[in-house]
Amino acid sequence: MGSDTVSKHLSPRESAKFITEHADHVKVNSDAIQPLFYDDLKTGTFDISMHPKTMDVSTVIFLVDSLNFSFWTETVKYVVSFRGETHTGYMALCAAVNRALEEGIDLLDAHVLANLTLEQTKHIFRSATSAEIPLLETRHQLMLSNAETLLKKYNGCFSNCLTSCKGSAADLLELVTRDFPSFDDRAVFKDQPVTFWKRAQILVADLWLAFKGQSFGYFKDIDSLTAFADYRVPQVLAYFGVLEYDSELRQKLDKRTCLHAVECVAVTVAAFYFQLLVGRYRTIANDPSDVTCSAILADKFLWLYRRAHEAAVESRSPMHRTRCIYY
Repeated sequence: MGSDTVSKHLSPRESAKFITEHADHVKVNSDAIQPLFYDDLKTGTFDISMHPKTMDVSTVIFLVDSLNFSFWTETVKYVVSFRGETHTGYMALCAAVNRALEEGIDLLDAHVLANLTLEQTKHIFRSATSAEIPLLETRHQLMLSNAETLLKKYNGCFSNCLTSCKGSAADLLELVTRDFPSFDDRAVFKDQPVTFWKRAQILVADLWLAFKGQSFGYFKDIDSLTAFADYRVPQVLAYFGVLEYDSELRQKLDKRTCLHAVECVAVTVAAFYFQLLVGRYRTIANDPSDVTCSAILADKFLWLYRRAHEAAVESRSPMHRTRCIYY
């Protein structure tokens, strides 16, 4: 491979292809994907009840997706109590934002975010258990940084970011990963710079779902998205037998070893998941109208499936643990 190729960062789709072709620790069992799996996918419900309901939908989606990472804890779970119910993981994040809004803390105002103290942030994300939300100080710094960028470049409104992209998902990905660096997740796999842009792509997908493909959710190139690897969805694919790990990786997962974000095994798992969804799901979709956003719908279906069948999935398929802001 020439030096010019190696020096160039591959796009998420190109990265998936490259890593799939050079991976060591994971293989895909495509026969494990049943037609029923896609039938479930087509009829699934993707509304998440804890998504904050507000007039400024695009801003709240940006806020939540900017903090959508690393909720797992070692023993005691991070739990948020809201309106008499308890929530964990991503739902706990949404519940905390909802709770803060009800308490009069306007997290949708960039001026408010830019002036949050660490103590205020601790209060916003307070837990019903002894477990603090992971990476609290990092989340606080990201809220300050993102608010500062919104104020300096976009008059404090994320909707201005969307307007400037004129319905292009690719342009929004470029804008978000350029102006909000915490969305720009990249690594080096076997000397090749690769990109994933997991949360940036989730941001686009969530906008598309929330606005049902209209208004701020209209993207003429929505099918350019790949899938959005986190530490939960590959766990479900392994549960279904779609992802198969070698003994070295399986041993690390069974021992609950925390993998470095740029360690080859973690990147490999993510890339196999990307390639699987953008490839296999498109081949089993017989209705062309369902093909365009199969990566988005597949991701949401698998993520919600894990939550609905948590005990069964956890008993057979350990997740890969990576403590960073990207997963």
